[in-house]
Amino acid sequence: MNDSERLVAILEHLGKRKNTLAKELGYINSGILNHILHGRNGISPTLASKICTAYPEINKKWLLTGKGTMIKDNKSDLDDANFSIEQQLKGIYGRLEKIEQQGKTIEELKEKIQRLEKKLLREKRV
Repeated sequence: MNDSERLVAILEHLGKRKNTLAKELGYINSGILNHILHGRNGISPTLASKICTAYPEINKKWLLTGKGTMIKDNKSDLDDANFSIEQQLKGIYGRLEKIEQQGKTIEELKEKIQRLEKKLLREKRV
C-alpha cells in the first residue's frame, strides 16, 4: 500500500473529506493532501505526527511505512515506540556523522593555516 492509498484509508476510516482533515491538522487548504493523493509527495514525518496526535488510534509506523495495521493495538503501541526510537537514533547518527566530518574539515583547515603561516614566515625572512 503506497502513501496515497494509506491516506485514502485514513480519510475513509475517519469519514472525512480531505479539506476537513487538512483544516483540522492546521493547514489552510488541502494542497498538502492533494500532493500525496496524486503521488507527487509522500507522507512526511511531520504530517504523520499531526495525524497521529489528532487521531491517536492511528498507527504512525503504518502511516509512514505501510507496515503493521492502521489502527493501533497493544503490540503496535510498542512497535510505534520502537519505531520512534529508531527514527531518533537515525537522526542522531546522521548528526554525529556531520559533526565528525566537520571535525575533520576543521583539522584540515588548521593544518593548512599552519602551512601558510610557516610559508609566510619563510617569505618574511628572505
